[in-house]
Amino acid sequence: MRKADDVEVKAELLSAVQLVRGENGRTTSAAQVAERLNLSETATDLLRNELPRPELFDERFRFSREEFDQHVAFRSVELSNGAILTAENSRFDEVFEQREVADRRGVAGTTRTRMRFSTEGEVVNEQLRKTAR
Repeated sequence: MRKADDVEVKAELLSAVQLVRGENGRTTSAAQVAERLNLSETATDLLRNELPRPELFDERFRFSREEFDQHVAFRSVELSNGAILTAENSRFDEVFEQREVADRRGVAGTTRTRMRFSTEGEVVNEQLRKTAR
């Protein structure tokens, strides 16, 4: 997702990450997953290019949700106001309540959706860092 410049492609990849967890136990390949999820050509190319070798895109494997979750453990959302929200990927939608506020025109005529996030919990740690990530 870091290499995607287009917000819509990032959203597409994020949706794919959520949906691919349903492949648990299935023998498949990255190419088959991309096709089954109807990923755009851009998203498919980004996925293919992240593999160490191009032939791995078509190599079949048994998908393990447990293994996948170890590699995609956290999800972060960065908002235009500077906020960065982070939670375990598998629980992000439970941790943060999300509500669409309005649409606005973005760069090059794209529409960006304004979202309101809210959550509640006890403060267990605070920290200052040199960089956001």
